[in-house]
Amino acid sequence: MASWNSHLELIFKAIDHPHLAACWEPPACATTVQEWSQIAYVNLIVAHWGTAFRLARITPEQMRMVARKDFTGELTRRHWGARGGDWIRLAQHSRSRRTRQFPVIMDGEYRAACQAGPATSPAHYFDAVSP
Repeated sequence: MASWNSHLELIFKAIDHPHLAACWEPPACATTVQEWSQIAYVNLIVAHWGTAFRLARITPEQMRMVARKDFTGELTRRHWGARGGDWIRLAQHSRSRRTRQFPVIMDGEYRAACQAGPATSPAHYFDAVSP
């Protein structure tokens, strides 16, 4: 847990101080510093869901529902499109069935979302909804 907390601290420091983002590996896709910060935060969200799934706090069907909703957003799609393969490759070597299963679920929902149509741009997340 201490290692994870240290990792979080490093990520949040880079998000809070964008000049430190260059200390991490280069982005997998063309991006601005703001987008990098947002995608780094998406990675933390994905890791949170991965931990919840690995610890059996949510079922495979619940994980599919969460992923299906998250992949309606552009940033989550960009993150998975750029780094999903890394999640899959790392999980393949795990002894935990649920750890191996998590990226397979995520990837299936990512592919389904991409086929379903365009993602929602962050610029439109908070548009007022008409009554």
